[in-house]
Amino acid sequence: MAYPQLVQRTEEVDQDSLRTLVCERFGIDPGVFNNLVFFRSNSRLVSIVNKDHVPVEGHGVEAKGITFLHAQMRFPKLTTAAVYFIGGHASRNVVSLTRDETDAFLSRETINLEDAEIERCTSQGYIVVKHEGIVMGLGFLRFPAEGGAELESYFPKSWSIERGGSAFGSPEQASL
Repeated sequence: MAYPQLVQRTEEVDQDSLRTLVCERFGIDPGVFNNLVFFRSNSRLVSIVNKDHVPVEGHGVEAKGITFLHAQMRFPKLTTAAVYFIGGHASRNVVSLTRDETDAFLSRETINLEDAEIERCTSQGYIVVKHEGIVMGLGFLRFPAEGGAELESYFPKSWSIERGGSAFGSPEQASL
């Protein structure tokens, strides 16, 4: 089954509100989205595509653009593709993890964070996770009643490493 024409879909999304939501949450320059258009993929998802994209007449199109955001949630959630697409531009609600924390994140573990690690975070919610400036993925920052800050990993299960494993190789390889 083909999706309706992109022109029909873009009217369902308030471009300015969505751009503002993402840019304010993650401290992204709005210019990053200048040549892009948000549109509803379905009732729950918003996708993004180059504004010059025109569907080819007479051809059934199954999908367009990048699935970008799960919109009908208390905290709108970026997709994995969106995090890798815009995460390098994020300056707010970003954490930088140590090597050991990165391994735990890639193993889908919950990580306790120090105050210094969350100084670029404004509130509970989804955050961009980096290691040495490289985007690792999406996490959820929580502030438990007992204090402190926890990072829940939203790294894709199918990509995750074994708990206790390392994405950096063995200690012997690290010293080479």
